Amino acid sequence: MHSNRKQAIDEGKSRYEGVACRNCGGTLRYVINCDCVKCSRDRARVCQRKTRERMRQIRLQEEAAGQ
Repeated sequence: MHSNRKQAIDEGKSRYEGVACRNCGGTLRYVINCDCVKCSRDRARVCQRKTRERMRQIRLQEEAAGQ
């Protein structure tokens, strides 16, 4: 366990400054799983967009079936 992470855990924080991310270079990481904050947010945005698009397609199919 990294000393910065251990210190953040001891202080009850949810994030800490760790090693640079190999994808984006960001150093802010989540304590719970050591994931890069920026990359995690980017993945969540992509997932949300895909979910919205799937829901839009379902609504369009339901509307077409109802007519």
